[in-house]
Amino acid sequence: MFISPTAADDWQEDVLGDDVLEDGEEMEVSFSSDENVALWDIMVEDDEENGIT
Repeated sequence: MFISPTAADDWQEDVLGDDVLEDGEEMEVSFSSDENVALWDIMVEDDEENGIT
């Protein structure tokens, strides 16, 4: 799962790393208060590496 500011030119860091969220699992994502960003883009990849934004 990649989360980047809308204005970014790339997807930046994969917040899950090597982990996988299975059906029904949850994950809390926190944003730094130092970030001055109003809009974020999110992309997830399935097990076949298809990106869904």
